[in-house]
Amino acid sequence: MAPEARRQLRLAAAERALRQGDPTRCVVEVEELLDDDPRDTEGLWLLAQSLTALRDAPVAAEAWRALIEAGEDGAWVWAQLAACAFESAQIDQARQAAEQALARDATCGEAWYVRAQIVERSEGADAAWPHFLRAHRLGPLTWPLPLVLSPLDVERIVEQALADVAPEVAALWTEVPLRLQPWPELAVLQDPVPPVSPRVLALYDGPPPPDATSGQRPPGLAIYVGNLAHHDHPDQAAAALADALEQEAADWLPAPEADG
Repeated sequence: MAPEARRQLRLAAAERALRQGDPTRCVVEVEELLDDDPRDTEGLWLLAQSLTALRDAPVAAEAWRALIEAGEDGAWVWAQLAACAFESAQIDQARQAAEQALARDATCGEAWYVRAQIVERSEGADAAWPHFLRAHRLGPLTWPLPLVLSPLDVERIVEQALADVAPEVAALWTEVPLRLQPWPELAVLQDPVPPVSPRVLALYDGPPPPDATSGQRPPGLAIYVGNLAHHDHPDQAAAALADALEQEAADWLPAPEADG
């Protein structure tokens, strides 16, 4: 088969997989195509979109950057790189990419939103507000404004989350000192492989136990108040925090026995 015919067949298969909601299959098809030509822009587009859909932010960021290096350097591509770099806790890269996007198109809502999240963490909510507002005006449903949460609101969210988790999870966290922090520290996010998203709601302190049945407990648990504000309603924030508490507890509690 001629090389171009083979390329078109692989592109068609990759596009079909992505359209059918199978980004994993799309990645497999595209990687075969990119083995022949690593700078194939159509293949790189599909790869970057599929990896983003799979929430593999670090690798997706590499794909978006490869697409830019191949000559596709429009605002939307830079904005996707900014979002994936931010999700990978690569804050400097995210900031630079967002600026590149806005230099090309000042109406790029995603770039404004990434910039807002970076400013929020470095300079505070008041400094970030104009950037969130710009993003929100460009896409009210896509880029919602953060909630304004009082200390009492946060207390109620934490109480509701603890009430909503499984009893053994609630028992675990009542034995552990909980502390409220504005944002996770960058070093904490970047230490694991893959890195942790800056939008994480809770993280336990220290390494996990070698055996979840040992009865060991973490020395503490941080709840990140700033990230609680990025929900549509306090009830949604409480539900999301409950999910995070369940996830963080999984390393410290034995797995539930399967029925039957």
